[in-house]
Amino acid sequence: MKKPLLSLPELDIRGLLFFRVSLGLILAWKFWVVVPGDFQELYGQDGLLGNCFRLGYLEANGSGGWLFGFEADWILWFMSILCGLTMMLFSVGVYPGLMATIGSICMMLWHDRFQMLWFGWEQYAQVLLFLAIFLPWGKVEIQSRIKSLGGPLVFALIFQIAFIYFFNAVSKIGGKWWDGTAISFALAGLERQNSAGKWLLNQEFWAIGLTYATWIWEFMFPIVLLLGWRNNVIRTCLAFSIPIFHWCISIFMDVGDFRWIAIPAGLLLIPASFWDKLPEKIWKLYPLRAPITFQPYRTPPIAGVIASSMLIGIMLLSNLSKSLNSRTEDPIKSIWGGSALHGLINSIYPDFLPRFSFFGQHWHFFSPNPPMECGFLRTEILLEDGNLIAVYRGEEGLANPLGRTANYLMQYLAIDRNTKKAEVLAQCIATQESNMWHEKHPGKRAKSLSLSLYSYQPSTLADLRLPAPTLQRKELIRFGFDY
Repeated sequence: MKKPLLSLPELDIRGLLFFRVSLGLILAWKFWVVVPGDFQELYGQDGLLGNCFRLGYLEANGSGGWLFGFEADWILWFMSILCGLTMMLFSVGVYPGLMATIGSICMMLWHDRFQMLWFGWEQYAQVLLFLAIFLPWGKVEIQSRIKSLGGPLVFALIFQIAFIYFFNAVSKIGGKWWDGTAISFALAGLERQNSAGKWLLNQEFWAIGLTYATWIWEFMFPIVLLLGWRNNVIRTCLAFSIPIFHWCISIFMDVGDFRWIAIPAGLLLIPASFWDKLPEKIWKLYPLRAPITFQPYRTPPIAGVIASSMLIGIMLLSNLSKSLNSRTEDPIKSIWGGSALHGLINSIYPDFLPRFSFFGQHWHFFSPNPPMECGFLRTEILLEDGNLIAVYRGEEGLANPLGRTANYLMQYLAIDRNTKKAEVLAQCIATQESNMWHEKHPGKRAKSLSLSLYSYQPSTLADLRLPAPTLQRKELIRFGFDY
């Protein structure tokens, strides 16, 4: 008997298992490798986001997450180890539904303590892990004759992946995305571009073509995915297009670890026709076997429909709320900002809710027109003799250059600096830099220290290629020293 054309999409259980393994391993790597590598620089008591940021944030806001009360490094080490252990158990299939629940809570608490480190790729991983709580893991068995799983909650996970790219495409409507210059302006940010990006910046034809290709793919992907679900060729192409899309972006510029999180999202969507061609011995590997799980409760079908509707509703309301209240040039904000719809959504979905739902998301933040202001940050010390010394990104340089994660903080500060969080971060960076400089130069006296943004406002593609002397200096914050 043929399935009806309009029935809900289904996932092959082998794709679901590879999704679990890859997502768990990526998150375990974050907490067991990346966090320890950045601990001294970022998380510890003397790090950029350690007690300096904690005290400044509490003073600026009057309140903060309860984890701000912890000062000792061992507590943060314990949190990191626990988060990684939870993700690893999820990956190998030990009570995956329970581990996804604990993991979502751990990630929420971790980012509540280190609020500056809530980047787009971590948000992508967070929503995928959160939705994994609701998947029917108790029914996943490789040996079973049933090779696919469906239902409203499975549809919610598929809808989430499609919605990420659709909402990004909506946020790109107009401006530099439509005149073809968006990628060139994005590459002009000196903190992000790599050697291939510098080359592309001078290839106007290819840069314009890739700008339009990016928008078309993001807009068409969810539409083709949902309409062509029963076509195995289309599904296979779309599944592989997700990691290909993000890995191609990473060739030209560093926008974080989207390319890694895209792998489990793509694996999830691969149809049975692809998995059937793989050797049977692959499925004997332990992490891909049926997970250790509780006996699933029998719930009426209506419960799945209600839960799925609530999850999709949260996706829509969360993103609309963030767009309508954003500080970016978002088309949704320009059309409905300040309207009755704006007030209604704020009343239904207040700002505090995403933080406690494990599921807050704002994909618009990563898509609007690139900022007209490009440049880089530099910490400068003015000596009593009038000499100006650049410590960070300057003539002297740091003894230990900032790591990759810390550089993302610098990018954040350069783009979105008119907030309390950014002000506190700037104070911590400036204080840390001054301490390091004085330790290296005992006896020298400084008059003041400043964290400055060197920037320029290009209006044409030709302006993007202007030499460094055209930069305009903008001072963010200044400290005086008392001796």
